[in-house]
Amino acid sequence: MNAIKDEIFLKGVETPAEGLALLGQLTEAASPQAVYGQPLQQGDHTVIPANAVSVGLGLGLVGFVLGRKESGQEEHQQARQEVNGGGGGGGSSRARPVAVISIGPEGVEVKPVIDVTQICLAFFSAFAAIFIASKKIKKMAK
Repeated sequence: MNAIKDEIFLKGVETPAEGLALLGQLTEAASPQAVYGQPLQQGDHTVIPANAVSVGLGLGLVGFVLGRKESGQEEHQQARQEVNGGGGGGGSSRARPVAVISIGPEGVEVKPVIDVTQICLAFFSAFAAIFIASKKIKKMAK
């Protein structure tokens, strides 16, 4: 994933065509090689890591044409054209392990990867929300 990330996401674009070509390369970042890691074999057992891959990219381009008439020109003559515009964009990618696939003589087993940090953050966020809500309810009751 890092090689794909360095190749795609650290690239600057100068034209809308280059931006569209970059969007086309996003399918490579979500390839099976990024989702399933290299199989590891130890004796009769093979372990394959599985990842959740998220890729996002935003791109905005704007261009407009200003028509200006030079002084002394006739109404029916074409106005001088000036093209103005700009653009910007950004991207992000994230890969996190979600499961381990274990293949052995007993069969195939999928074991989830438990992220203790996310569980703790969810618990403390919920606790804080309940605490704040109870304070507001007590304040409104007075």
